[in-house]
Amino acid sequence: MPIAGNKYTEDDVKTLVRQTNRWLLRLHKNSLQEVVDFDILAVFIMQEMDDDLHIRKLVDMLIHTFFESGKPQTTRQNQLLEAALVVQKKIQMYDDKIKSQPTLEKPYCLRYPTLEDVRAQSKLLEKQCWVLDDSRMVVLLDENDICVGIGLPPLPKSGGNPVHTPHDKKSAGMLDKKVQCTTKSIKTWLLQGYGSTWQEEENILHLPNPLRECQNTDDSDAIVKLRNEMTFYSKLSLVINTAFLPLSTKVAQEAVDYLKKQGSDRLQENLDLEKNEIVASRTVSVNTQVHTHRDRNNAFLFDSVYFFGNHLGGEFLLPSLGVAYPGLHGYSFHGPFRILYHGVAKFYFDQALEAPPQRFSVAMWSRESSFSAIARYSAYHEKDKEVSFFGSINSP
Repeated sequence: MPIAGNKYTEDDVKTLVRQTNRWLLRLHKNSLQEVVDFDILAVFIMQEMDDDLHIRKLVDMLIHTFFESGKPQTTRQNQLLEAALVVQKKIQMYDDKIKSQPTLEKPYCLRYPTLEDVRAQSKLLEKQCWVLDDSRMVVLLDENDICVGIGLPPLPKSGGNPVHTPHDKKSAGMLDKKVQCTTKSIKTWLLQGYGSTWQEEENILHLPNPLRECQNTDDSDAIVKLRNEMTFYSKLSLVINTAFLPLSTKVAQEAVDYLKKQGSDRLQENLDLEKNEIVASRTVSVNTQVHTHRDRNNAFLFDSVYFFGNHLGGEFLLPSLGVAYPGLHGYSFHGPFRILYHGVAKFYFDQALEAPPQRFSVAMWSRESSFSAIARYSAYHEKDKEVSFFGSINSP
């Protein structure tokens, strides 16, 4: 029988992770690797610096400032320098070969040398995206063989039905214990807490809430329920980051561990409840058409988006890459949404559908400023210690 996430023991969590790993390994053996026309490092440099400057100019500026004249002072500067060195090598190889091979195709960064060019190409491809294979795991690689996204088909259904314990605010608890009576006798027909209507009408009893009610009780209940229902998906997101971005995941985990020691009591308690501490933010979109955008405030990790519902269509668009991944119930996509432009194609519902039309997605992400703020705080308060939260955007 399925159990709620808040009832998972440490052994339950370990079992869940083992099952997730086995499932991913089976998928990976039969996975499809697609090389897309993209250069994530070059686009990263453009997005973090200037929309109009040529990539050659941006690379030269970064190497001169942080490699020849000085050194990076922040995580982002370190990542930009690493990216610039790779892009410089790519451009240099092209410059050397073009002399003897006049027909050699330019690399992505020279065909679209500014961010404006990248945006224009993404807009052009948005309505031409071809849908990837929906039957197996898809791993997308850019022209440098760097992973830029992973698409996963639905997890096979397991047996058993989920058990929910509904809560009714009207179940006051103490009021049901009071024996109701008239001036002459006890109302025996109300001894069970309700009258004789049970003979004609079905009464559904709910458990009481012994905690004090507040204005945001409904929101708090929904957040807790979502966190518990998404336990598997939280672990899946963590496993994918660990597998594809091991260095960045390690750095992010060290930052969160520091936060758990130094943060507020409430923050420490909330983090202890999370099944994926490094990608702990969630956004739920219900029957909403999400337009193409990029999440420029996200951290340099793989974000995740999961799709649920009884809808049709709604493919997950990746116009920067020229592809789309199925967005039907159970499918998910994982990638650096800070860099990749993404959106959702139009979704619709079968006219013969009898159930209420539902289409919702759950996005899991983390805010970049959280990690950078931890680095600044630790550097300020622990001057005598060597504390570094440098992560690499080019993790293996």
